Amino acid sequence: MEFTSKLLKFFPEKVEGSGGTLEGKLGWMDVDFDQISNIEIEGNNRLDSRVQIGFEVYDKNGDAFDLCYAEKSKLGDLLIGLKNGDKIRMLGQAMSVLRTGTDATFDAWFHVDSIQVIK
Repeated sequence: MEFTSKLLKFFPEKVEGSGGTLEGKLGWMDVDFDQISNIEIEGNNRLDSRVQIGFEVYDKNGDAFDLCYAEKSKLGDLLIGLKNGDKIRMLGQAMSVLRTGTDATFDAWFHVDSIQVIK
C-alpha cells in the first residue's frame, strides 16, 4: 500500500489493521528527505531516541511528514548521509503511537524498515 502524509495524518482509518489499530500495515512512500529530527521521538513515551532516529520528509504531493523513525543500528548511518532534497523510497509499516499527555489520541507514525535512494 502506498502511504502519503495526508493518509497517515488525517485518514488513519483507511490503513487500519486488525483490532482497530495501525499496527503492522505495510507500505511505502516515495519522498524527498528533509532532515533528521528527534523532537517528536523525545516527546513520546513509546519511542526512545537512544535506539531510534526520527526524520522529516516531503511526500510525492509536497506535503510534510515528521513522524518517521527507524532503528539507529540499522539505518542511522544511511540517514545521516542523506542531504536535504535527496529522493528516497521508504518501506515499512504504519504504527499507532499514543500521543504524549493523553490517553485517547493516537498519531500514525511510519516505522521505516528499509530505504532505497532513488537516482
